[in-house]
Amino acid sequence: MFEIKIADVTLRESDQSYPPVLSFKEKLETAKLLEKLRIDVIETGLVGEEPADAAFIRTLSSTLLHSCICVPVALSKESVDRTWLSLSKAKRPRMNVSMPTSTVQMEYMYQMKADKALPLISDITGYCRKLCEDVEFTAIDATRSDPAFLKDVLKAAIKAGAGTITLCDSVGEMLPEEMQDFIASVLDSVPELKKHTLSLHCTDNLGLGSAAALMGVKMGVGQIKLSSCAGKPRTLSLEQFLNIIKVRGESLGISYHVNDAALQRTGAELAALSKSRGES
Repeated sequence: MFEIKIADVTLRESDQSYPPVLSFKEKLETAKLLEKLRIDVIETGLVGEEPADAAFIRTLSSTLLHSCICVPVALSKESVDRTWLSLSKAKRPRMNVSMPTSTVQMEYMYQMKADKALPLISDITGYCRKLCEDVEFTAIDATRSDPAFLKDVLKAAIKAGAGTITLCDSVGEMLPEEMQDFIASVLDSVPELKKHTLSLHCTDNLGLGSAAALMGVKMGVGQIKLSSCAGKPRTLSLEQFLNIIKVRGESLGISYHVNDAALQRTGAELAALSKSRGES
């Protein structure tokens, strides 16, 4: 049986909404429920300049005992320092360097060309690794990226110290067969990935996300990112995807570390937290 890691991005998606889906107290309660469910990785929002951001990460770091706390960083050393100051006391800290790798997203989000993005990714990832043993690199919009540039980015991130590499299907329109071809192509061009954790973050805009993610696992993906957060664009549903593995995991040769006994009840509690705020 191949055991996959489950990363929940509910807290991150909450902070990316305006207004935020969850309050400080609700975010803390969400994190406690996720750890109770034995989720492997809990991903938060950025530590910005607001004192509440740092306070939340410090509180989370002293609260969670088992789940990894993954905090994204902006593409600056100041952001990395600010994040590590809040995260360093966590039992299992991780910093996540996120960068668009498609031409359209690089120009839209950062007004940046490929030749400027590559050294910046290497520099920030390497700086994170000097502070934190566990570093992730996330390639936003990876499925629409130029294959040659994506290869160079992933190689640079791995060389700089990233132990987990996340590929994002930001549009959420890939068929399972297309995901299979995409993952195979990436693994062929970046063989170093086979010694690291390959992660997948699928957007479920057309309802194809679960099938695409399962195909990714079949191809060697070791971590799937899920969410219980209300709203769109929609990451794969935590409860729905875990139920698929619960029912079909044995036949697919897939297992997870999640507490099955608490899945239905905890899933309902998580959904209720985000839904009540999202509709208010």
